[in-house]
Amino acid sequence: MINIGIDLDGVLADLISAALNYSELKGYTKEDVTEWDFFQKHEYTKRQQRYLFCDTWANWRDMGLRVEYKFAAKLLKKLKKKYRVSIITHRDNNTHVYVTQWLYWYDIEYHDLLFVGDGLSKFEFPINCLIDDSPKAIEEAKRFPNKQLYLVNQPWNKNIIISESNIFRVDDLGDAINKITNIRM
Repeated sequence: MINIGIDLDGVLADLISAALNYSELKGYTKEDVTEWDFFQKHEYTKRQQRYLFCDTWANWRDMGLRVEYKFAAKLLKKLKKKYRVSIITHRDNNTHVYVTQWLYWYDIEYHDLLFVGDGLSKFEFPINCLIDDSPKAIEEAKRFPNKQLYLVNQPWNKNIIISESNIFRVDDLGDAINKITNIRM
């Protein structure tokens, strides 16, 4: 059975929009976040950014943390019937309960929910392909040429040129699933 890994932040959850609204950067939108280190360029340390994201998850209902792809629940329900679905994320330990609540609230079905520790690659898990938005995933995919990366277009990765044969750009979760399985919404 094909195991499809799906990232949480930026693929399933629109964390950046919610975090911007929760921060001192309310005047910015997700479209303004054109670099992976956007928060550091706006005087956030990596630790402050991490706390901001953790606080956003802890207050996800008040913050209006929405799904990134509006048909995610229907799509994953359909996908789960024929494929193994693993949600793989680098969320901090103190956010695990909130992530689980959020997935339940939005009726997101999956087989596995994997929280990846620091220093580990998502590609080290038993998946055949990964749907992710992180520029770091591109570098990781190069080390795992037998696994495919479907890079979801986001403002922070749109300027990255991809030349590897195992990395594909997609518009969103639905586009990625369609390319992997031919399942459409």
